[in-house]
Amino acid sequence: PPPGEAVCSATLRLHVSPPSYAHCLPPDWLREDLRSLCIRLIGQLSRKPRPVPTFSYCYWFLDAVCRGRGGVSLTEEELKTVLKILLSHMGLRPPPEDNRPLFLPLAPSLSLAVDIVQADTSSALLANQATHQIHAVADALLDSAPSAAEGAEIPRLLLQGLTNGNKAVREACLKALVSLLPRLLSPPSAAGAGEVNGCPEAPPEAVDLRRRRLLARFDPQEEIANDANDAWARHHLRVDQHYIRKKWEWKG
Repeated sequence: PPPGEAVCSATLRLHVSPPSYAHCLPPDWLREDLRSLCIRLIGQLSRKPRPVPTFSYCYWFLDAVCRGRGGVSLTEEELKTVLKILLSHMGLRPPPEDNRPLFLPLAPSLSLAVDIVQADTSSALLANQATHQIHAVADALLDSAPSAAEGAEIPRLLLQGLTNGNKAVREACLKALVSLLPRLLSPPSAAGAGEVNGCPEAPPEAVDLRRRRLLARFDPQEEIANDANDAWARHHLRVDQHYIRKKWEWKG
């Protein structure tokens, strides 16, 4: 099938068991062995970056094959190739206008990178590539005007990473959050700001940021704790009245 159809075919076959898709896909889409098809598509996508909309169409194929869906297992070198594809596209910017980071699958890419870093089977080199992906997602968020949902989801995933059991995940998420601090801590607009006792209410992500950052300051790894303390002082973070008011809403 043509490249677009091949990506669609591979994505469906990775996510759906054979008995389910055999009767609904054209016979031509099923002739090639699934692993062979995946490796061929990875090779094609690695040749040069595609426009962001094209990459976003292909992303769920790359995500599924990285996660070993459909019984397809990649070697470490093949996984490195997929990560290179992801990283090369996270850095795309206009022109053309279609290459705006707004159209990138930022939150899913971040979630995938975190899962690769913390996987027991990941080598140090593979995990290092995935940490670069985490930082690239943060850079893309800074260069975009994301939707409200994605603009909140990425900080949430990074904040969640600060309590991950894997040191490399905590370290990468902390560094990504430090780069996002100016945006996360910017005061809400006058039109959208709520008030508590006559004072502007802190955005929910800023409240959670203080909570998680406070936890990071006491990380068992001295290097991470030092970085968190430096960021706390540099950005003048403090436990203010809004933080105290919200503490009763903590879960866990």
